[in-house]
Amino acid sequence: AKLFQENNAQTQLNQADQLLGKAKQQYQKASSEAEKQPAIAQWQQAIDQLHQIPDQTLAARMARPRLAASERDFQQVSGLAVGNVQAGNLIGAARVFAQTAQQLNLKVPHAEVEWEENQKQWATAIDRLEKIDFKDPNYQQAQTLLASYTQSLSNVQIRLKTEQGSAQAFEEAQRLRDNLFDSIPADAKALNASQTRQLRVIADRLETIKPNTTVYAKAQVMLKAAKSRLK
Repeated sequence: AKLFQENNAQTQLNQADQLLGKAKQQYQKASSEAEKQPAIAQWQQAIDQLHQIPDQTLAARMARPRLAASERDFQQVSGLAVGNVQAGNLIGAARVFAQTAQQLNLKVPHAEVEWEENQKQWATAIDRLEKIDFKDPNYQQAQTLLASYTQSLSNVQIRLKTEQGSAQAFEEAQRLRDNLFDSIPADAKALNASQTRQLRVIADRLETIKPNTTVYAKAQVMLKAAKSRLK
């Protein structure tokens, strides 16, 4: 009975060794994560078979160092595979947010709230890429995308700041204009010196408003009218 058990154990060891060798060879030849998955599954199956060899047999004693090495290598390989999948998912998610952000037409003006939303989309895409570890095989690809997305975010932040500044300047110019109108008597034929100075301040404020902002066209109309009165 003991001889029979030893023979069976040796057969199990041989089968596990063959399966393990096949799994490693398949893993090394795999060129994609999809091709690596069956090899990883076979690797795990071979380890399971090594665990099933009866402890009291010679085959079990022979299997112990192989089992320890196989489990160590398997943890490294499976961890790397999981990391690759996670990195791939993060890159995919980053691309989705970036594609959404890219739908905003940068050639036309947009309200502050639209720039803020676009800024969030780029920031989210960047956040996904920054989660990828430098040891990951996808790191270089992630860094290339990160550089591009960071530049896009910077451009959007500039546009947002420009829109905010121009909108604030236009609002102030409107307030100053309303105050000026309130100070002009209904029967006035011309502006006095103080009112003329106020109008110059309004014109100067309007001239700070940048092109390609939502208030630029209205500001130009006001500026033209102000300059006409200052002649």
